[in-house]
This record gives sequence, C-alpha cells and structure tokens, in this order.
Amino acid sequence: SIRDGGACFNLNSVVEGRNDLFMRRELGVEQFTALAGALGLTQGQALADSLADWIDTDSFREGRGGEDEAYAAGAQPYRTGGVLLAEVSELRAIRGFTPEVYTRLRPYVCALPTSDLSPINLNTVPADRPELITMLTSGAVGPDTARQILRARPAGGWASATDFWILPAVARANVADAALDQARVSTRFFALSAEVRHVDAEVVLSTVLEQTPAGPVRVRARRWTYDE
Repeated sequence: SIRDGGACFNLNSVVEGRNDLFMRRELGVEQFTALAGALGLTQGQALADSLADWIDTDSFREGRGGEDEAYAAGAQPYRTGGVLLAEVSELRAIRGFTPEVYTRLRPYVCALPTSDLSPINLNTVPADRPELITMLTSGAVGPDTARQILRARPAGGWASATDFWILPAVARANVADAALDQARVSTRFFALSAEVRHVDAEVVLSTVLEQTPAGPVRVRARRWTYDE
C-alpha cells in the first residue's frame, strides 16, 4: 500500500540547518505547540522545547526543554540525539513524551528525512484530522473551523494553494510567509508499506519515497519493520 507520507507534522521541522548542524526553528516549534493544543495536550510548549533540544546540536537548554544533563541524571543515563529523528518512535526517549502523549500524537506526526517545514498537500489532508490545518496556521484556525473547511473542500481538490489561503476563514489568519509556502496541492513524500507472507515466513518493509520536482522518485528511508 502507498499513501501520502507528508500529511502530518514533520517532527524534524522544529529545527533548521545543514551539514548536521541544527538550531531551533521558532515557526516549527510554534506549529508543534498549536498541534498539541488542538489535540488537547496542555503541555505543548514544554514538549516542543524538549523536542527541539533533543535534535539541535548546541548545548543550551531552551525554555522547558533539556540537554544532556537532563538525561544523564536518570537511572539509565543517556544523551540527547543531536541529529534529525529517523522515525517517530524515537519520541519515546524524549522527556515529556509519555505513552499517553505518544499515543495521542502518533497519527498526526512523522519524521521526514529533512528539517523542512511540513510539506502539507491540502488535498490529501484527511477530513478527520483538521488539527493539521490548525497546525499549519499556528492555531489561528481552530479545529472546528478547519473541519468545516475540509468538509467543503472541492470534490477535485483545490487547484492551487492560493485557493485555500483566500478562503474567508483562512484569510483572516496572520500566517507567516514560510507557512504560506509549505502548503501545496501536490505530494512530495510517499509512505510505502509492504508485507510478504509465505508459509510460516513473513517479511515487512516500510519505505519513504520522495518525488522531486525535476527528477526521479528517490528512496529516502527503508526499514524492515512496521512503521511504529
């Protein structure tokens, strides 16, 4: 099976940078906090701070986050990652992401192989996940309004992202230019899942594919397990 792999919040977008040097991205943190709030998680800011500190490559504690010292003092000491998340399940190692928080967030987040802001295809956002529109607008469009917008989405989808941004309920939102650019009507990342069973043997494959604008589809991640 194959689905849109970008209809989610990219956890790695809370940082920005290149050459394995990453620093906190305020817009990404703001969007994560808005998503958490829309999902009823009151500790969204603390979670965002912890996530950004886990990925960034500096040693400065941001807000209510935590660097190496926050994890080294535990019964089983370890250090922060300092690299982009390879998969969502890594959240379990980050302070504040309890099993309850993880379960609530999991359907709405992904760990794309880039720190780019979530490349949301407006035409493939599931109608039952309006919180992703709330995230995209940094909370300016609430879940109830976002749900109505998705229900009224044209049968063939919006022809352009501009058609979405000029909707009265959305146009009133004061959205950053970078957020305007991350909304699109085509898909960049696809998630492919495969299961092969033969007699008593079973093989599982989870793959992230990227469709580049002027090139072939590329395999960006592959694992021989389920995408947890």
